[in-house]
Amino acid sequence: RQSGSNQEAINLFKRAIQTDPNLIQAYVGAAASFLELGDLDQAASFAEKALAINANAPRLNEILGIVFQNKSKLDQAIKCYQKELEVNSKASNSLLNLGRLLLQKGQEAAAIESLAKASALAPSEQCSLLLAQAYQNLRQFDEAIVEYKKLNINRPKNKLIPFNLGLCLL
Repeated sequence: RQSGSNQEAINLFKRAIQTDPNLIQAYVGAAASFLELGDLDQAASFAEKALAINANAPRLNEILGIVFQNKSKLDQAIKCYQKELEVNSKASNSLLNLGRLLLQKGQEAAAIESLAKASALAPSEQCSLLLAQAYQNLRQFDEAIVEYKKLNINRPKNKLIPFNLGLCLL
C-alpha cells in the first residue's frame, strides 16, 4: 500500500481477513486503500466492519469522516472526526478536517480550538490559512496577522491572502 499498489494491497488485506476475521490492521489497510482509490463505499464498509470488532481502533473514524466529507455529509463527518479524537487526541488530520468543517459551518471559535491543536501537532500552510480565516471572521485581527505572516504571500496560488493580510493590518 505504501508503494502505491493499492489494488494489490487490497487483495492481500482481504486474504489476511479471510485467514483472521478479527485482524483490525487488515481492515484499516483495506479501508485506507479503497479511500486512496476513491471507492468511498468500500472504504466505509471496511472501516465499519473493523469498528464492529473494536470501536476504539484508531484511524477508522477518521476514514469514515473523510468518506462523509467527500459525500458532503458534513454533520456525519464532524461526528466521526470527534469520535476519532476521543480515541486519539493527537490525530492531526482529524483535527485539521474538523476545524475546516466547523469553519465552513460558521463555528469559528470551535474551529480555532481544533485548528490550534492541529497546528501545534503538525504545522502546515493549510492550517495557518484556516486559522487566519477563522480569526479574521471573529475580528481577532492580531491573531489573524500572525497566521497570515506564516504563509508565503508571494506565491500566486491564492491572491486573496495578501489582500486579507492587508485588511487585517488596516
